[in-house]
Amino acid sequence: RKLSEELNRKLALVEKLNRRKYELTRAIDQAQAAIVTEHKLAETKMAELEADEQKLPQLKTELQQAEVELNKLAGEAEMLKQKRESEQQVKTLIHSLESDTGRLKQEIAGIDEKLGLLATQTGAVCPLCERELGEEHRRLIQATYNKEKQEKSDTLKSKQGELSLKQTELKTASVENLRTEQRLQKLTPSAQSTAGLLQAGLDSASKALG
Repeated sequence: RKLSEELNRKLALVEKLNRRKYELTRAIDQAQAAIVTEHKLAETKMAELEADEQKLPQLKTELQQAEVELNKLAGEAEMLKQKRESEQQVKTLIHSLESDTGRLKQEIAGIDEKLGLLATQTGAVCPLCERELGEEHRRLIQATYNKEKQEKSDTLKSKQGELSLKQTELKTASVENLRTEQRLQKLTPSAQSTAGLLQAGLDSASKALG
Protein backbone atom coordinates (compact mmCIF):
# COMPACT_ATOMS: atom_id res chain seq x y z
CA ARG A 1 0.00 0.00 0.00
CA LYS A 2 2.80 2.42 0.91
CA LEU A 3 4.56 1.54 -2.32
CA SER A 4 1.42 2.29 -4.31
CA GLU A 5 0.96 5.66 -2.62
CA GLU A 6 4.58 6.55 -3.21
CA LEU A 7 4.22 5.62 -6.88
CA ASN A 8 1.09 7.73 -7.25
CA ARG A 9 2.78 10.68 -5.58
CA LYS A 10 5.73 10.42 -7.93
CA LEU A 11 3.45 10.10 -10.94
CA ALA A 12 1.57 13.22 -9.88
CA LEU A 13 4.86 15.06 -9.44
CA VAL A 14 6.02 13.94 -12.89
CA GLU A 15 2.74 15.10 -14.40
CA LYS A 16 3.08 18.45 -12.63
CA LEU A 17 6.65 18.81 -13.84
CA ASN A 18 5.62 17.94 -17.39
CA ARG A 19 2.84 20.52 -17.27
CA ARG A 20 5.27 23.11 -15.97
CA LYS A 21 7.76 22.19 -18.68
CA TYR A 22 5.05 22.57 -21.31
CA GLU A 23 4.08 25.97 -19.98
CA LEU A 24 7.70 27.11 -19.87
CA THR A 25 8.30 25.83 -23.40
CA ARG A 26 5.18 27.60 -24.60
CA ALA A 27 6.22 30.82 -22.89
CA ILE A 28 9.68 30.55 -24.43
CA ASP A 29 8.19 29.96 -27.88
CA GLN A 30 5.88 32.95 -27.50
CA ALA A 31 8.75 35.13 -26.31
CA GLN A 32 10.90 34.00 -29.23
CA ALA A 33 8.05 34.70 -31.66
CA ALA A 34 7.57 38.16 -30.16
CA ILE A 35 11.30 38.82 -30.43
CA VAL A 36 11.29 37.71 -34.07
CA THR A 37 8.27 39.93 -34.81
CA GLU A 38 9.84 42.89 -33.04
CA HIS A 39 13.08 42.28 -34.92
CA LYS A 40 11.23 42.22 -38.23
CA LEU A 41 9.39 45.43 -37.32
CA ALA A 42 12.69 47.04 -36.39
CA GLU A 43 14.23 45.92 -39.67
CA THR A 44 11.23 47.31 -41.58
CA LYS A 45 11.47 50.60 -39.70
CA MET A 46 15.19 50.81 -40.37
CA ALA A 47 14.59 50.12 -44.06
CA GLU A 48 11.96 52.88 -44.14
CA LEU A 49 14.30 55.31 -42.43
CA GLU A 50 17.10 54.45 -44.84
CA ALA A 51 14.70 54.92 -47.76
CA ASP A 52 13.57 58.29 -46.34
CA GLU A 53 17.17 59.34 -45.87
CA GLN A 54 18.00 58.39 -49.45
CA LYS A 55 14.91 60.24 -50.72
CA LEU A 56 15.74 63.51 -48.97
CA PRO A 57 18.30 64.86 -51.49
CA GLN A 58 16.05 63.96 -54.43
CA LEU A 59 13.00 65.51 -52.75
CA LYS A 60 14.94 68.69 -52.03
CA THR A 61 16.13 68.89 -55.64
CA GLU A 62 12.65 68.30 -57.05
CA LEU A 63 11.15 70.85 -54.62
CA GLN A 64 13.71 73.46 -55.69
CA GLN A 65 12.85 72.78 -59.34
CA ALA A 66 9.14 73.09 -58.57
CA GLU A 67 9.72 76.40 -56.77
CA VAL A 68 11.73 77.69 -59.73
CA GLU A 69 8.86 76.77 -62.05
CA LEU A 70 6.35 78.49 -59.73
CA ASN A 71 8.48 81.64 -59.62
CA LYS A 72 8.71 81.57 -63.41
CA LEU A 73 4.93 81.27 -63.73
CA ALA A 74 4.44 84.07 -61.17
CA GLY A 75 6.77 86.27 -63.24
CA GLU A 76 4.77 85.51 -66.38
CA ALA A 77 1.55 86.30 -64.53
CA GLU A 78 2.93 89.69 -63.46
CA MET A 79 4.08 90.39 -67.01
CA LEU A 80 0.63 89.40 -68.31
CA LYS A 81 -0.93 91.86 -65.86
CA GLN A 82 1.23 94.65 -67.28
CA LYS A 83 0.35 93.60 -70.84
CA ARG A 84 -3.35 93.66 -69.96
CA GLU A 85 -2.93 97.20 -68.67
CA SER A 86 -1.17 98.19 -71.91
CA GLU A 87 -3.95 96.50 -73.85
CA GLN A 88 -6.50 98.61 -71.99
CA GLN A 89 -4.51 101.76 -72.77
CA VAL A 90 -4.56 100.86 -76.47
CA LYS A 91 -8.34 100.36 -76.26
CA THR A 92 -8.68 103.80 -74.70
CA LEU A 93 -6.51 105.31 -77.44
CA ILE A 94 -8.56 103.57 -80.14
CA HIS A 95 -11.74 104.97 -78.64
CA SER A 96 -10.19 108.46 -78.70
CA LEU A 97 -9.02 108.04 -82.31
CA GLU A 98 -12.46 106.82 -83.39
CA SER A 99 -13.98 109.86 -81.71
CA ASP A 100 -11.45 112.17 -83.42
CA THR A 101 -12.01 110.67 -86.88
CA GLY A 102 -15.77 110.94 -86.47
CA ARG A 103 -15.49 114.58 -85.41
CA LEU A 104 -13.12 115.41 -88.28
CA LYS A 105 -15.44 113.81 -90.83
CA GLN A 106 -18.30 115.92 -89.52
CA GLU A 107 -16.18 119.07 -89.62
CA ILE A 108 -15.04 118.33 -93.20
CA ALA A 109 -18.64 117.69 -94.20
CA GLY A 110 -19.56 121.06 -92.65
CA ILE A 111 -16.84 122.80 -94.66
CA ASP A 112 -18.01 121.06 -97.86
CA GLU A 113 -21.50 122.33 -97.15
CA LYS A 114 -20.23 125.91 -96.73
CA LEU A 115 -18.17 125.65 -99.93
CA GLY A 116 -21.24 124.36 -101.73
CA LEU A 117 -23.28 127.31 -100.56
CA LEU A 118 -20.56 129.76 -101.62
CA ALA A 119 -20.43 128.20 -105.06
CA THR A 120 -24.16 128.10 -105.69
CA GLN A 121 -25.67 131.02 -103.84
CA THR A 122 -25.81 134.47 -105.34
CA GLY A 123 -25.88 137.52 -103.21
CA ALA A 124 -24.18 135.73 -100.33
CA VAL A 125 -23.54 137.90 -97.27
CA CYS A 126 -20.28 138.03 -95.32
CA PRO A 127 -20.87 136.42 -91.91
CA LEU A 128 -18.66 139.07 -90.27
CA CYS A 129 -19.57 142.42 -91.86
CA GLU A 130 -23.00 141.34 -93.21
CA ARG A 131 -22.28 142.90 -96.60
CA GLU A 132 -22.79 141.21 -99.94
CA LEU A 133 -19.71 139.24 -100.91
CA GLY A 134 -17.70 140.44 -103.83
CA GLU A 135 -16.01 137.90 -106.11
CA GLU A 136 -12.59 138.54 -104.60
CA HIS A 137 -13.91 138.23 -101.10
CA ARG A 138 -15.75 135.03 -102.09
CA ARG A 139 -12.53 133.51 -103.48
CA LEU A 140 -10.70 134.49 -100.31
CA ILE A 141 -13.27 132.74 -98.12
CA GLN A 142 -13.22 129.70 -100.40
CA ALA A 143 -9.44 129.55 -100.16
CA THR A 144 -9.65 129.76 -96.38
CA TYR A 145 -12.23 126.96 -96.26
CA ASN A 146 -10.23 124.82 -98.69
CA LYS A 147 -7.09 125.28 -96.63
CA GLU A 148 -8.94 124.35 -93.47
CA LYS A 149 -10.48 121.34 -95.23
CA GLN A 150 -7.06 120.19 -96.45
CA GLU A 151 -5.58 120.50 -92.98
CA LYS A 152 -8.44 118.55 -91.45
CA SER A 153 -8.27 115.96 -94.25
CA ASP A 154 -4.55 115.49 -93.62
CA THR A 155 -5.21 115.14 -89.89
CA LEU A 156 -8.04 112.70 -90.61
CA LYS A 157 -5.81 110.59 -92.84
CA SER A 158 -3.12 110.54 -90.14
CA LYS A 159 -5.65 109.60 -87.47
CA GLN A 160 -7.13 106.85 -89.64
CA GLY A 161 -3.66 105.42 -90.27
CA GLU A 162 -2.85 105.44 -86.56
CA LEU A 163 -6.25 103.93 -85.79
CA SER A 164 -5.65 101.08 -88.22
CA LEU A 165 -2.23 100.36 -86.70
CA LYS A 166 -3.60 100.42 -83.14
CA GLN A 167 -6.49 98.13 -84.07
CA THR A 168 -4.02 95.61 -85.51
CA GLU A 169 -1.80 96.00 -82.44
CA LEU A 170 -4.79 95.41 -80.14
CA LYS A 171 -5.90 92.33 -82.03
CA THR A 172 -2.41 90.79 -81.88
CA ALA A 173 -1.96 91.65 -78.20
CA SER A 174 -5.41 90.31 -77.27
CA VAL A 175 -4.76 86.95 -78.94
CA GLU A 176 -1.30 86.65 -77.38
CA ASN A 177 -2.51 87.66 -73.90
CA LEU A 178 -5.44 85.24 -74.05
CA ARG A 179 -3.11 82.40 -75.06
CA THR A 180 -0.75 83.23 -72.18
CA GLU A 181 -3.64 83.49 -69.72
CA GLN A 182 -5.03 80.09 -70.72
CA ARG A 183 -1.58 78.49 -70.43
CA LEU A 184 -1.05 79.95 -66.95
CA GLN A 185 -4.50 78.81 -65.84
CA LYS A 186 -3.55 75.29 -66.91
CA LEU A 187 0.03 75.12 -65.57
CA THR A 188 -0.14 77.10 -62.31
CA PRO A 189 -2.50 74.81 -60.32
CA SER A 190 -0.52 71.76 -61.40
CA ALA A 191 2.79 73.36 -60.37
CA GLN A 192 1.33 74.45 -57.02
CA SER A 193 0.02 70.93 -56.37
CA THR A 194 3.39 69.37 -57.25
CA ALA A 195 5.26 71.75 -54.96
CA GLY A 196 2.80 71.07 -52.14
CA LEU A 197 3.16 67.30 -52.44
CA LEU A 198 6.94 67.53 -52.55
CA GLN A 199 7.00 69.81 -49.50
CA ALA A 200 4.73 67.39 -47.61
CA GLY A 201 6.96 64.45 -48.55
CA LEU A 202 10.08 66.34 -47.48
CA ASP A 203 8.51 67.33 -44.15
CA SER A 204 7.40 63.74 -43.51
CA ALA A 205 10.83 62.31 -44.31
CA SER A 206 12.61 64.90 -42.17
CA LYS A 207 10.24 64.25 -39.24
CA ALA A 208 10.79 60.50 -39.50
CA LEU A 209 14.57 60.96 -39.36
CA GLY A 210 14.20 63.16 -36.27
